[in-house]
Amino acid sequence: MSNHGLENGFEIGAPDADGYIHEPRDTDVLCGRGGAALRHPGNQTYRRLVSLNKGLYVSCLKTEKLKISRSIVAAIREQSGRFLEKDGDRDAWYDIGDKKAVEKTSQALREGAPKLRQKMAEIEAQIDQQQLAVQPQDLLPQPDLHRQQLLHQQELLQRQQSLSNHS
Repeated sequence: MSNHGLENGFEIGAPDADGYIHEPRDTDVLCGRGGAALRHPGNQTYRRLVSLNKGLYVSCLKTEKLKISRSIVAAIREQSGRFLEKDGDRDAWYDIGDKKAVEKTSQALREGAPKLRQKMAEIEAQIDQQQLAVQPQDLLPQPDLHRQQLLHQQELLQRQQSLSNHS
């Protein structure tokens, strides 16, 4: 029987009898600042999820924003990830729960929102300008081009007829 993932008979990352975690899993999100949280694999996954959803978050209604935050928390939890905060007195971690995790996620999604909104508005304005630059007549077939195509087809037909008449 394999002891992979076990240390002294206990699952690595499992909470102790008091609910404290002494070794976070790679799927956990470590709350707090500093290099350890930045480099932790669970935090990197979390930041990618937040980054992928920022555009949607800033452009949707408030009721939808909460759904986005909850879905990110659910995605982390589905991978056996937890949102952990350090208890300095015990030198251990504890799960902050879904309510605080959703609040943390909403805050992360709001970071940089004004710049993102401005960039989105600039892109939208560029698209509008490009659409204005295209005039309705540009979308219609050009008479000269169409006439040239017809003349070319007529020439081909005449050549075929003359070849078939000579055979």
